[in-house]
Amino acid sequence: MELMTLTWKHILLGLFLMAFISQPELLLAEDQVTGKSTTMLTIKGIFEAGGTIGYIIVLLSILMFVLILQNLLVLRKSKLVPEPLKIDTAELVSGGQFAKAQERLLSEPSLLTELVVKGLAEVDLSYQDIEKAMEEAAAEQSARLIRRLEYLNLIGTIAPMLGLLGTVWGMILTFEQFSANSNPQIADLAPGISAALVTTLFGLIVAIPALSAYALFRNQVDALMAESAAAAEFIFSSFRRLQKKKQLAQATTSLPPRKPIPSVTLEREKPE
Repeated sequence: MELMTLTWKHILLGLFLMAFISQPELLLAEDQVTGKSTTMLTIKGIFEAGGTIGYIIVLLSILMFVLILQNLLVLRKSKLVPEPLKIDTAELVSGGQFAKAQERLLSEPSLLTELVVKGLAEVDLSYQDIEKAMEEAAAEQSARLIRRLEYLNLIGTIAPMLGLLGTVWGMILTFEQFSANSNPQIADLAPGISAALVTTLFGLIVAIPALSAYALFRNQVDALMAESAAAAEFIFSSFRRLQKKKQLAQATTSLPPRKPIPSVTLEREKPE
């Protein structure tokens, strides 16, 4: 239900954006002299001014949207650290039913599954070995989740650089067009410079949400890893207590029996 609601929410957002982009005019300004509305920029004119680099940035924005949506659907506690799975597995492990616990985990793949399955593989050894196996699995899964987020960081870094590249190239072409004029007017240069700045605008529009989403998702990954580690420790808590009791019992029985302390009898001195 949560997955369906989130998907429809983003579909409605996408339809709204498409409806906005489909409008022919982006900005209208009222002429104070004539009182008429004049078109300043159009969507078609913006994309034409962006050129090839502008279209590349647009493709990056589509990829960014897909990555954000994907991470919104994946990085959730209910999906990676499900509470029913934690409770069921803890009951099975506390009862010594390790095979059934593994079957229950594999029936619902998640981040918690990856950690606890690695721990169950070392259940014949000490709890320290189990803990070490789960720590290694947690580091591996954390790296896997962060690698997926790095694409957002890459997009947020590349997009403004591409925008700056397009702006510099557009301004070079603009000044080249008026290099033949001995005294060009500012009004003649303004349209070309305005069009050249469009790619920088595109780059910033893509970079700001990409880097913001990267920071938020990175914090979410850290929080989920902490949740999964706490859940795995809860699952093996009864096993750890039982193992400690066995170790104490074995240590007590292995001690050598105490030797009785010999009693010393003091003889009274006889009076002379």
